[in-house]
Amino acid sequence: MASETGSKDRASELRDALRHRRGPTRVRLLTELAQLLVQQHAQVVGSPAGAPLLDEAIACMEEAHTYTGGDERIVAQGAALLGWLLANRRFVYGGVRGDVDRAIQLLEQGVTGPRPAPGMRLIGLLTLGQLLLNRAIEPFRAGDAARLFAGGAKAQAEDADRAAHCFRLVLDAAGGPETRKPAETLLIVADAMRDMIAASPGDLDRMAKALATMQRFQDQMSAGPTVGPAPSTTREDHQSLGYPAMTVYAEPPATPDAAIPLTDIARHLEPGAELPDTTVIDELVAVAAARVESPYPTPGERLLFASAVFLRSLVDDGGWGEPSGATDHDIARQTLLNAVPGLADAPADAVVLAFRLAAALEPGPVSSPTWSRLVVPFAPVAAALRACGADALLYPFDGGALLFPASGTNPDFVPERELRMPRLIVASDWPSPNGAVSQVGSASQLVDLAARTRPAVNTDALFVVDPRGDGHDGSADHTRRLFYPHALCFGQATGGADARGTADEVRSHLRRSMLHLACGVTAGGGLELAGGTVLEPTDMLAPDGQPPGGGVVLLPPVAAPAALIDALLASHFAAVVCWRAAVPPAVAALAYHLLHHRLGHGDAPVTAVAAVRRWLADPAREELPGLPEKLLAVLRSSQGVDPASAAALVLRGV
Repeated sequence: MASETGSKDRASELRDALRHRRGPTRVRLLTELAQLLVQQHAQVVGSPAGAPLLDEAIACMEEAHTYTGGDERIVAQGAALLGWLLANRRFVYGGVRGDVDRAIQLLEQGVTGPRPAPGMRLIGLLTLGQLLLNRAIEPFRAGDAARLFAGGAKAQAEDADRAAHCFRLVLDAAGGPETRKPAETLLIVADAMRDMIAASPGDLDRMAKALATMQRFQDQMSAGPTVGPAPSTTREDHQSLGYPAMTVYAEPPATPDAAIPLTDIARHLEPGAELPDTTVIDELVAVAAARVESPYPTPGERLLFASAVFLRSLVDDGGWGEPSGATDHDIARQTLLNAVPGLADAPADAVVLAFRLAAALEPGPVSSPTWSRLVVPFAPVAAALRACGADALLYPFDGGALLFPASGTNPDFVPERELRMPRLIVASDWPSPNGAVSQVGSASQLVDLAARTRPAVNTDALFVVDPRGDGHDGSADHTRRLFYPHALCFGQATGGADARGTADEVRSHLRRSMLHLACGVTAGGGLELAGGTVLEPTDMLAPDGQPPGGGVVLLPPVAAPAALIDALLASHFAAVVCWRAAVPPAVAALAYHLLHHRLGHGDAPVTAVAAVRRWLADPAREELPGLPEKLLAVLRSSQGVDPASAAALVLRGV
């Protein structure tokens, strides 16, 4: 207790002394204070009292690191230590936005610097590898596994490769068991992750084995951290470098929730489908059982287990059953029913799998008892569809869709050739929808958005036009003056803007009938605004007690990050016009000119977007009134006739 009191007293002395120091003279005091804070943190790690201590230690090291220059070894050592602290915050407390990417950058600088202390280099490599592995797994946690298995996982594959390289470097070094043992285990995980990403869609054997490896790893590591206290460099090192030894408490990366696409499982439940090999099914059952037994299994995890057990009953003479007398068929049905409460919030692949399994468990009409139980959470959907003027909600799969009609009759599987209704809402990303189609994340989101009040788009419109002056769609100001003469404009405007367009200014004006954003967007969904400020998705949520808005927002012509779309729909808007992939700015300007023309004439957002899509893909299209000369030249050169851009334009919401 005396030692702890002395540490706190010394920390107070150092804080007082820092008030009277400026510039590089603060380095020694900052690093000593950071050391004391890390020691205090070690006594309360993981508790609410620990996070502020770690945050202050990081702030000290961030500032100290800015004063190190000239001596490359000092810079590298400081980078490694600061990277360790950021990794600690990520693993123990979840971290803040940017911790993982910055820690990776710093640790790479630290482990490749001149003459690193051997112990620090090995712990740095282990920590760097774990961070890379966590970043590779992140899309699985976000339920985006389908994108990975559809060839969109280049960055994740590179991270897994780099992580494996880090662990091999540790094994190649002459380190002790405290670094060698975790490196061996982590290398197995990295290789399994690479196998999962490399697997082609439908390759259940390869994916199941890789996921089983990761599940065994998580079971093995659940009793404790992967990397313990970092070995200290010598006292002489610290005296010469001005940096303390740091400790990182790192946890293993979690097994991804949705590592095997549920669509692949659903294909095996279709009538007449080929069944997987028995070994593959046993692997799936083992992996899925471990996930279902966790404290809070997701509907997808329950469905994976239910489907795997049902498939086992087909290939293994009725399956294994339980000592209680329950058969695999009984277990599958009960597990499916346990997933029902979460289905209205579940993504499309989970919902399709649930109804495929219900049909397989009780073949025949779609009014079977299990099927009828699954329909219950979707009861509000029909009224929501009618409120939106839509004909049906679709959950698409390869070759068709599960269709919930606005009439309220039973949902059913419908072949793609029969999906000819004029106004559809899709609970997924549908690559080339025809006609008036909008997309929602789930049935629950549809019900929420349909209940919102929709103001006329010109009620209180706002344009954010090139707030940093770096060339983002200046034609948006022309569009504003033509269609919305009374709208506010932040950023660049003929005759002067109403505000510069900083993050604070835009945040305070988010509740709008129409918001047109012509600015940069970060990979994480942040809006790049005036003065170098960034408005992050987490800062866009409406204040407590404020009802959600029903306006429409137009995003810049880049692949729209999901975090940005979700944040906008969660509070301020009912419709987000965005792009599936980046398109030429001139084409986007043409599209948005026509879109505003249609919205101004009373079209619903979904109808306006459908009209723009048809117009973009039509070589014989008519010229638009009021186009500026620059866009008119683009249109007449036929550069703007762009079917690919037409397919990229989507409406999220209703």
